[in-house]
Amino acid sequence: ATTQMSEPICNISIEPLWISVLGKRDVIIKGANFTKASNITVVLTGTSSCKQDNIQVSKVLNDTHVRFSLPPRRKEAKSICIKASGRKCSPPITVYYVSQPSCTKTEPNITWASGGRKITLFGRNFNVTDSVIISDDQRLNSTVSGCPGSTSSCSFLTPDVSLSKGCKIVNVSLKVENVRIPCIKLRYYPDPIFIDYQLHTEMDPDLELKLYKTNDILDISENEIDVTVTHMMNGILLEPISFSVQNITKTPVRTTILCKVKGKIPGKIELSTVKVWVTLGNLTLEVQKKSSHKYLYVLTLLPILLLGVIVVAVIVTRYKSKQLTRKLSQQIELLECDIRKKIREGFAELQMDQLDVVDSFGTVPFLDYKHFALRTFFPESGSFAFIFTEDMHTNVSQSRDPRQKDESLTMLHALICNKDFLVTLIHTLEKQKNFSVKDRCLFASFLTIALQSKLVYLTHILEVLTRDLMEQSSNTQPKLMLRRTESVVEKLLTNWMSVCLSGFLRETVGEPFYKLVTALNQRINKGPVDVITCKALYTLNEDWLLWQVTEFKPVVRLPSCFSSKY
Repeated sequence: ATTQMSEPICNISIEPLWISVLGKRDVIIKGANFTKASNITVVLTGTSSCKQDNIQVSKVLNDTHVRFSLPPRRKEAKSICIKASGRKCSPPITVYYVSQPSCTKTEPNITWASGGRKITLFGRNFNVTDSVIISDDQRLNSTVSGCPGSTSSCSFLTPDVSLSKGCKIVNVSLKVENVRIPCIKLRYYPDPIFIDYQLHTEMDPDLELKLYKTNDILDISENEIDVTVTHMMNGILLEPISFSVQNITKTPVRTTILCKVKGKIPGKIELSTVKVWVTLGNLTLEVQKKSSHKYLYVLTLLPILLLGVIVVAVIVTRYKSKQLTRKLSQQIELLECDIRKKIREGFAELQMDQLDVVDSFGTVPFLDYKHFALRTFFPESGSFAFIFTEDMHTNVSQSRDPRQKDESLTMLHALICNKDFLVTLIHTLEKQKNFSVKDRCLFASFLTIALQSKLVYLTHILEVLTRDLMEQSSNTQPKLMLRRTESVVEKLLTNWMSVCLSGFLRETVGEPFYKLVTALNQRINKGPVDVITCKALYTLNEDWLLWQVTEFKPVVRLPSCFSSKY
């Protein structure tokens, strides 16, 4: 019995073997027959001190477990043995004092408000951590599980928080023996929002499901989503179908989650009874199918809204139109008043007494018929006028027989009076290339003088020539036929009308025309006239109108004799 009491306690183990420099309050020793031993003591021996620490066991839990506390010590490896009254110390067990844990990074660093997302911390000495604490400034203090086993990483599930909108930042700290060691900051965002789904039952052999959600920054991965579909057949709820997430595609509009399930589904799925459930950590929600009824409502309300817009537009347009019409009427009335005022002032300024006009010119200077005919027939050929002003017989050579001359003139007169000959002669001359326009006008004037005593015959000739001119292929536009005097018939027509109207002009309209021209000239000369451009303020010709009257000075025209001297 004495030998058995002196033997050491064997087959013991200690949990944990890694202790922080802050010590450990609850250390468990596993062994046997602890209830039969008395005065159990833990002997702690280290390399930094020659003195042993005898630590009394705080409590014997049962026959195989006892509990004691390790004091704070510096970072080193220490050996522990257990002894009881009358027994030797057990074989030593090594425990390690290490520095406090620290964090370097976290993946991921964001989560959703409902919580349940797995967060992994990376750093060192996580195996001495008692627990992970999440807290914020609003008295949130949640304790999650510790980090047993691993020294370089620690994983935990986030708790849920109350979050209305926006982002919430919480502090993650490590608890070691009632000491909190700051680690990282974790951001909470609102739960993801799923907006629609599409279930394709015709896929063979796979059943395909597409989930649609709004874009967010949660960066959810495929292994974090659990998708389940429930459906009914003949009113009986069938076994749920679990889908596996294949990929997640993000577009600028929305995020698409592609899910598939292998194998054929027994029976036919009634889409009207399908319910899609999504689980994200602590969040479980049903994805609602986007209803098409709201599009029908929109299509129904669209004509009503369009009709209302049209009615409002018509009312506004009519109101604006009335306002515009009223303003235009006022402006037109003011403009008419201004124009009437200017017309009255101009009419009063331009009024002239008829006696002033008559007294200014006296007798009308009428020309006799011979000079009138010469100026009309030869307006630019003054060299031909002397032939008819002088006696032709005085210039005839004395050696020529007058009877021979009269005979030649008689024969020429007979030829001219031959209608066919004269028409043929005119056509033949006009076909000559060297017969110019000036020559045609002179020939027509001489022919008019020769036939002025036979106006009836000349009229017949004009009728034939005018008809021939109209039938020419070059006259494609009859309105422009007589605007230019380029043929014999056109000059003949001008001379014929001058001969016919000479008496009418002299006896009837000559004097009123002369008075009108004289009055216009007097009116023009009463206003300013530009000497350089010859434009006048009171002219009736728009091309010669002086639009703007500036300050001017009268110019005295010097006599021609004075200018010739200098």
